[in-house]
Amino acid sequence: MPKLEDALLRLDRYSTAKAQMIIASGRKVSFLTGISHGLFSFLRAYVFRAGFLDGAEGFLLAVVTAETSYYPYMKAWLATRQRK
Repeated sequence: MPKLEDALLRLDRYSTAKAQMIIASGRKVSFLTGISHGLFSFLRAYVFRAGFLDGAEGFLLAVVTAETSYYPYMKAWLATRQRK
């Protein structure tokens, strides 16, 4: 049976890998970049794709979707801030 801890560890690994790809691409990343990507992902999953119709499960899925989008940009932003 899959565990939440395993999913969180996977999310951490994948977001770190994507953050490294963002940095390597030379894209400029700001704090607002991560916020906007996470917010848009949440709205897309919860509002535009009618996740609100699924109750608590739809909300949870929208939050996880937002986190999946938010974390790589925040990690890339923090990494580029530390280099300055």
